[in-house]
This record gives sequence, structure tokens and C-alpha cells, in this order.
Amino acid sequence: MSSPSRPTHRLLYRGSLSLPDSDLTLDGLTFSARINAGHTLFENPLALALESMRGRPTLRFMGVVNLKEMHMDDSGDITLDIHPDAVLSQIYFENMFCLPSTSTDIIGIKIALDDSGPDTTQLIVYLKSISNQDDQTGPQCVLSVARITPMPVAKPRAPRPDDPTPRKAPLIPFGKAVDLRRVASFNASNDLVRKRQKLPNGSLVANLGSDVRLGQKPATDGSFKTPALPMKSGRAKEGDKGKGKGIAADDVFGSESMVAGSSGDGRRKVENKGKRKRDNEDGTIAEETTQETENKTRIKRCVIHQLTKHHIPKTHPEFKDIYQHASHGVAFALRGEIKDRPIEEQIMEQLVLTHVRMYTGHTLRNTHSASILGT
Repeated sequence: MSSPSRPTHRLLYRGSLSLPDSDLTLDGLTFSARINAGHTLFENPLALALESMRGRPTLRFMGVVNLKEMHMDDSGDITLDIHPDAVLSQIYFENMFCLPSTSTDIIGIKIALDDSGPDTTQLIVYLKSISNQDDQTGPQCVLSVARITPMPVAKPRAPRPDDPTPRKAPLIPFGKAVDLRRVASFNASNDLVRKRQKLPNGSLVANLGSDVRLGQKPATDGSFKTPALPMKSGRAKEGDKGKGKGIAADDVFGSESMVAGSSGDGRRKVENKGKRKRDNEDGTIAEETTQETENKTRIKRCVIHQLTKHHIPKTHPEFKDIYQHASHGVAFALRGEIKDRPIEEQIMEQLVLTHVRMYTGHTLRNTHSASILGT
């Protein structure tokens, strides 16, 4: 009694394809995998995915795609068979792959095994020709099934020892038109000058290869170059104008020193920059208090108010002079009280009015008219 023969194929899935926007299905489809000693089914991810679809009546039809735009894995050796009684499926696949007008080498049918999602397994059915040694008529065509995989990422090639070394950028830019004869003559003249400088200094053998020594830079004069002084700002230049006693010189490291004979006011101004300070009568420097600053601000506002009442706006040519003299005069008149307590509004307004009238001419005109009436 002879032993039964081992099967050569394994059934993976039997069902149909559901067409989009249609109630018709392409039924009678059978997916099977060839069993050989080269690989097992556990190493075939597409075969395992198709077996997991058992029990589902249909698979999802995705459309016709171009094989040149797809990257697929056909190592599973899976084929698609159509039942002879499935007339609609036979007509569809014959029209897709067997007509002379269709190009069977670049098209395929895309099928999804699950619902839409990022992890859905997708496969492609395409026409593949195989050679049959028993049949003398020629190669046969079968419907082969492959798994669609993502496109491989091209990795940059590692450098090799025989790769050319990168070159330096040219001295002359490409965008600028330069006469090549001028460049050649310039290089030749530089070579002649360099050779003339080398030959008288020593023997010719000692000078060979001196231009290609690594780690050495050509020496210039052999003298240390002192860095130039930093440029002064516009405000420092204006402060130096009109000073005959001394000029402030900037050090190369940013510090500021005074030339002999200067008064030392420049150094004190640099140290006190950013602080509001006031010189006392004994020469010391005292900081302004908050009360003094508030009183001066009130005086300035009152002066502007009185000037506006006397028809002297800010656009008047003498507004700036009258404003400064009146503000300083009132502050000087109240110097004994301006630092200790708030100045009374009535006293401040009376002094401001007196200064404004004096500088605007109202007091002089009133005195002159009174003297005329008295005579």
C-alpha cells in the first residue's frame, strides 16, 4: 500500500473582493502558498495575514496601481486562483491583464486585508510569467501576490580611502567674469618673485619643498603689531572739543586713562554714568533724594503751565531758554526746602509766576507804566 503524497500548496484564504461604491463582489478567489523546504509559513508575514482573515466574507478592493511606484516583497510565493464558475471575476481579471491594450508589466490590483488604518496590511496582485519544463508551448502566466512595503530609505555612502579629498574654494568666484590670461600672468609673476627671493638666501637644495611644509605659517616682518585704538563715540568726540588742558585717551583693552594735566572730570563722569547726582558747595557729590526729584518735577510742570498762559508755546523760539532759567531759578530759590518736604503749591506758583513775568517782560512793562503814571 503506497503512502499518500504530501501536499504542495496550503490554502490561506477563500472569499471575494468588495468593490467600492457597488453592491457587486468579485467572488471565487482563492489565495494559496507554495510549500517547499526553503522557508516555513511562520517566516511568511503575508501568509499569516491572509490566514487571519479566515471567516471574513470579503476583502477590500483599493484600485489599480502602477508597479513602478510601489515597493513590494514577493518572497512569500503566494498565488491567486479563480474558480471556473466565477464568471464576473474571470471577466474582470482577463480585461485587466489579458487584453492587448493593457500593459501587463506595469499595473497591479491593490487589496487591503483590513479596515482603513495605519497598520492595515496591503497586498498587490500582478501578472507573473513562470517557465514550465513539462509544457513545450512556452511560459505560463499566473496571478502572483506580493506584500506592499514602505520604500527603503537611501543611506549615505560611507567615505572610502580612494575617494578624492574635497578641494578648497577657488580664489576667483565663478559669477565674476575674469580674463584667464590675466590670471595666468599674475600667477606666473608671483612664482618668479618667490623664486628670486629664495635663490640668493641659500642653496637650491635647501629651498626645495619649503612651500609644502605642514604646520608652518609664513612669517611676515617678524615684528609685533600693536592693535589700533578703538574708535570714540560721537558723544566722546563732542566732549573733547574745546578742552585745552588735556585729552582723554582710550586704552586698547577698553579702559580709559587721562593724560597728565587734565582735571579728572572725565573719569568722574564715566564712573557716575547712569546715576542722578548733584555737586555740593564743598565739592562733594550727593545723590538726589526722591523728595527733591518730585519737587523739581512739580516746578517744571508749573513753569510750562504759566508759559502757556502767557502765550509762549513750545514752538516759541525763546521757550527753551525761558523754561530752563525759570526752572533753575525757582529750584535755587527753594533750595533750603526742596530736599526735606513737599513745597506748598501757593509759594511755588508765586515764585514761578514772578520768574515767568520777569523773563517774558511783563514785570518790566508794568514797572515802566507805573513810573509814568506817578510822574
